[in-house]
Amino acid sequence: EEPDPEGEADAEPVAPVLPEWFWNSRPVLGALRDFARYCRAGPDAVLFQCLARSAVEDAPDARIVTMAGAAPSPLNLFVLVVSRSGTSKSTAAAVARAILRTEHTVTDPSVDEPPGTGEGLAAAFMGDFEVAPAQGRKKAVVERRQVRNRVHFHIDEGEALLKLAKRENATLGESLRRAFTGEA
Repeated sequence: EEPDPEGEADAEPVAPVLPEWFWNSRPVLGALRDFARYCRAGPDAVLFQCLARSAVEDAPDARIVTMAGAAPSPLNLFVLVVSRSGTSKSTAAAVARAILRTEHTVTDPSVDEPPGTGEGLAAAFMGDFEVAPAQGRKKAVVERRQVRNRVHFHIDEGEALLKLAKRENATLGESLRRAFTGEA
């Protein structure tokens, strides 16, 4: 029977999912898929969340040349998991957190920072730094300095990100674009 062209217009679009041959191509991918399913999370979303989290573990000065003559680009990774409400996007983030629990992600409070404002992006790299007493000073001084070279930002709802970006005098969009390309 031929499909009803009018009925097709009402059907919701479905995002492409990674094919089974992909998941079966490496044992680690199959294990990730199976664990995601066990946790009732979308395997694709879990994989993308894992890739984003593991990017935080790369050396902050790692670069890649993407074109001849181009300046090296940072290995920043932006992941956007989009789906209807209630389709386990938050669960996928939690599963990735469980899979990639490393010393860095457990001990560093900069992991899973909400992006906040554009200024908040920069502030996530900052912290208190104790400066030893100098000549003529008896006590140590605490200064605000850059204490992190990498941060994993996470926001659970796209709507919240859009609202932050649309605020008057917002610098979030510009800051995200600059971060993506490795600009200061």
